[in-house]
Amino acid sequence: MLILYIISAIFAFIQGFTMTGVSQKLTYKLRNDLAIKINKLPMKYFDSKKHGEVLSIITNDIDTLSMNLNQSITQIITSICTIIRNINNDAFY
Repeated sequence: MLILYIISAIFAFIQGFTMTGVSQKLTYKLRNDLAIKINKLPMKYFDSKKHGEVLSIITNDIDTLSMNLNQSITQIITSICTIIRNINNDAFY
């Protein structure tokens, strides 16, 4: 039983490490895409906003999205595997 718990912990660590890498790569791409978009905006857009408001909004939104992706991707994959397993188990009955 102890061996199964250890194996489960190892797989949970690998899953967490992998999902963190995926969400970080996606966040990096989003930040780069937004930087390109911001550089194309006219100056009058920034003149109409408070000092630092645009950067604050973008930073907070991307950080929130990154945290949610890291948690949600793992849950989605686990749910899909559970559904597939249940469908396969029902097919044998």
